[in-house]
Amino acid sequence: MNEFERRRAQSGRKDGHSHSPSPAGGPAQGPKKPFSPPKRGGYIPPKQKLQAILILGGILLLCIALAVLVFFLLRPEAPPAESGIPSGVSASLNSADRSYDKDADKLDSTLYGETVLPETEDAGQEYIDGTLFIGDSNTARMMSYGYSDKEPYTTLENNIGIISMGIQMVPTKPCVYFQGYDQPVTIPQAGKIMQPQRIIITFGTNNTIGWTAETLVTQYTAALKAIHDAYPYADIIINSVPPVHQVRENPNISMQTIDRFNLALAEMAEDLGYKFLNSAEVLKDEKTGFAK
Repeated sequence: MNEFERRRAQSGRKDGHSHSPSPAGGPAQGPKKPFSPPKRGGYIPPKQKLQAILILGGILLLCIALAVLVFFLLRPEAPPAESGIPSGVSASLNSADRSYDKDADKLDSTLYGETVLPETEDAGQEYIDGTLFIGDSNTARMMSYGYSDKEPYTTLENNIGIISMGIQMVPTKPCVYFQGYDQPVTIPQAGKIMQPQRIIITFGTNNTIGWTAETLVTQYTAALKAIHDAYPYADIIINSVPPVHQVRENPNISMQTIDRFNLALAEMAEDLGYKFLNSAEVLKDEKTGFAK
């Protein structure tokens, strides 16, 4: 051992370290790192990937089918397609409808002498053309029906139907427009301008909520006087308040009120010397008493 090696050995003993030569004279090896397995990659064989997609798709379709089934089982009963009632309108009956007795206030035409018009043969389009129909939306809808879409039964020439109008508005509300007039005129004034052979008046539906039969008769009498005074040469026929359907947008309009109104209108017509057209009897369903 030479001097350099002797000093190196003494220095190692002072530091508390021992140095062992590398095996076979190679470089010194540090402490070994703990073994860790290689990380798993994201690769999935094509066959397994296809199977996973099919399983997930089947589960999704099953969930959709169950949701549709639950929807159809729990939704409310829809009105029949032939009724013409919007599908969004509820088909449930309120308490007034459930307690409705179609025979309780049924109008007996034999009790009113010749006031209630009997059924006759069709008088043809000429009779309709000579008639002025005035009323609310029930009258306005008459222009939507006819021999064809281009040939309705009534037109603006003989139809004054004002949506949402009540009988109390007839004498004073300007609501009819004519060419050559700067402002609308009232229904009595319109009758004077149009000069029909006869007038069929149909009001009452918009008065069923909150009105009594006595109030209706009072307002109806005033309206009839205004129409007659404006043009006394036309025959005036009072039409019945039409029935409502069991499935309707406004359940507060009850058949009980409509039947009482029609009884009162028939009696009023007899007292005032007018004719009464009981069209409601042909519009009612024979079993339920509601509109067909």
